[in-house]
Amino acid sequence: MQRRHLLQALAAPALGLHRPGRTADGRPIRLLLPSTPGAVPDALNRELGRRLAGVLGQTVVVENRPGGGGGLMAQELRRAPADGLTLGGTFMSFFSVTPSLVRAANFHPVEDFSHVGTWCHGFFLLATHPDSGLRTVADVLAAARREPGRLNFGTAGVGTPGHLFVTQLSHDADARFNHVPYTGSAAVVLAGLRGEVPFITDGTQFVLPHVAAGKLRALAVMAPQRLPTLPDVPTMAEAGMAGLDHKVWHGLVAPHGLPEPELSRLSQALRQVCEQPDFRQWNAEGGRFTEWTTPGQMRDNVAREFAFWAREIQRAGISTG
Repeated sequence: MQRRHLLQALAAPALGLHRPGRTADGRPIRLLLPSTPGAVPDALNRELGRRLAGVLGQTVVVENRPGGGGGLMAQELRRAPADGLTLGGTFMSFFSVTPSLVRAANFHPVEDFSHVGTWCHGFFLLATHPDSGLRTVADVLAAARREPGRLNFGTAGVGTPGHLFVTQLSHDADARFNHVPYTGSAAVVLAGLRGEVPFITDGTQFVLPHVAAGKLRALAVMAPQRLPTLPDVPTMAEAGMAGLDHKVWHGLVAPHGLPEPELSRLSQALRQVCEQPDFRQWNAEGGRFTEWTTPGQMRDNVAREFAFWAREIQRAGISTG
């Protein structure tokens, strides 16, 4: 994300960028987030909220509800009336993974909410320091098999997409790694730049600038096809490991039982935002792909992911309490 867009998104509430239109009963829409102020999901959803306000003609107020692995936000959203005045900004790792990873979260991502739709997604990269000696995914797997459990890999933390993706790679390739969790994407990318671990995995928006600068080497992209920004970097399938092409998406949900007319209104507003050329460009500049999905498509995708990651988490024995 470019600096000026990030600052604009973070400053939106203070600058009054939301249009002052209101709902029929005079109340604004609350957009609840499970992340802290200033985190990536916070910045992205503030920009989305600003644009939704323009389309809907009513105020959108972002409210952060971190804690409990996102459970605090989820429980508040579950208790809210299903009237379209309270929404939740959600994303793949929180929604499809957290319920199986954090017992305190205590929510079901399919049954407990109305799904409005997703609006963007990105992908993860396997990357290494140029001096690591690792040039391909095959090199990584060979090194892991030579000394099972000794080859370190860095991620943004326990249970993050990067951790889960490499755990899946470990099982599928029968190669054991040693997980080194860092605190957030900035920390793990810095570890990669310093050569603290043989390889790292994180989202394109954090890794890509350093690959472009020659400070990191991209080994593979976890996407169904090569990225336009990395035409020479193979997909995991091309590297011999099919099934590691997960989208890391962002979407909107509402309390369960949202009436169909209101669900349709919000879904179409989200579609209109996704059709804005400058919104698509803003996502592209951050390494994301703009993609609108219907409520049914989002629900079906979450159901598939939730079942898949529940099995993977159980198989790997991962837990954060």
